[in-house]
Amino acid sequence: MKPHGATELYDFENEILHATMWHEQEQSFDMLYTLLWGMWVSEYGDLDNCPKLSKKPHPKVTSNGETTTFYNADTHTIHMLEGQRTLIMLVHETTHAMGFHDHGFRFRRRYFYMLDRYIGIQRLWLDNHYRAWTQFRLKSQKK
Repeated sequence: MKPHGATELYDFENEILHATMWHEQEQSFDMLYTLLWGMWVSEYGDLDNCPKLSKKPHPKVTSNGETTTFYNADTHTIHMLEGQRTLIMLVHETTHAMGFHDHGFRFRRRYFYMLDRYIGIQRLWLDNHYRAWTQFRLKSQKK
C-alpha cells in the first residue's frame, strides 16, 4: 500500500470525522484555549512553549485559493479561522505544534492518540476506519 500523506488524511477528516462527529461544532476561543492548555500540560508538564491561538487569518492559502486553519511554526501560533474552530481542528494543529510537521505515519499515530486521549474518539475506531476508508478509496480509484 502506498504511503499516506496530507491529501488522504484531509479527505478522511472531511468525509469521516467532520461528517460524523459531534466534536465538529464551532467552539469558543475560551473552550479551545482550555483544551489546548490541558493537552499541553498533560503532555509536557507545564505551559512553557505552549503555542498561541490566533483568530486572525494567516496569509497561507490552499491550492484552491482558500485560507485555512493551520499551525505556523515560525511564530508557534495556531491560526483558527471562523467556521473551522472545532476540537478536531485544534487537536490536528496542536499535533503539528508538538513537532509533527508532515502528515505521515508518525503524525497520524500521534494525532489519533491525541484524539483518543483528549476528545474520546477511540484509537481503535480511528485506526480501523482509516484503514478501511483508504482501502476503499484505492479500490474505487482502480475502477
